[in-house]
Amino acid sequence: MHLLTMFDLPTKTKPERRIYRRFRKRLLELGFTKMQFSVYLKFADGKTQCEALQRCVRKALPKKGNIRMLILTDKQYETMLVFDNNKETKNAIPTPDFIVF
Repeated sequence: MHLLTMFDLPTKTKPERRIYRRFRKRLLELGFTKMQFSVYLKFADGKTQCEALQRCVRKALPKKGNIRMLILTDKQYETMLVFDNNKETKNAIPTPDFIVF
């Protein structure tokens, strides 16, 4: 499974930019990978792990902004179409073949 996290945070002032960087840094610490600007993805070993990740992200939520989290199955993730400069490409972040414990 994959946890897709998308966010729009205010960045007009210096304190807002600091809050943005802190939230983004927390996602990276949790093992998320940047897909696009403000769109991050993390592979998880099942729904339970996705829900645990959601709880971790909730703890880091800024007071302002819009954050969305979506759990995708491997099958749903594999059906994603990706276009780069109007050309279809392969998904840049493949599903891992194995899980390291």
